[in-house]
Amino acid sequence: MIQPTDSALLTEQLSRSDMQLIGQAVRKGWKIPDNLLAGLPAALVKIVAEGKPRDKIAAARVLMKMQQANAEAEKPPAVVAHAHAHVHRVENPESPADVSTASNRRAALAARIARLR
Repeated sequence: MIQPTDSALLTEQLSRSDMQLIGQAVRKGWKIPDNLLAGLPAALVKIVAEGKPRDKIAAARVLMKMQQANAEAEKPPAVVAHAHAHVHRVENPESPADVSTASNRRAALAARIARLR
């Protein structure tokens, strides 16, 4: 398993479990030490080019997760603060006073229910 402080291990072959752990760290946004992160893409590309078939797939998955994380990090922040303008529907737009009282609303609701029956 890769030790977080040892970037020299990136020059050796990464195991699939190492790549899975790195992929999980990228996907979940865990902090990856800068010295490890600097050489990681090159090591993964080397595995994709020269590794065993299963290792190639694992390395490609990690590279795709890293690319997706970079794309999400580059997105502009979403606008959080916003206001809603609520518009209440009126059954009869010509006479909004017809539905302004509770008794008129109950009567309008009863009329709609009667039409549904």
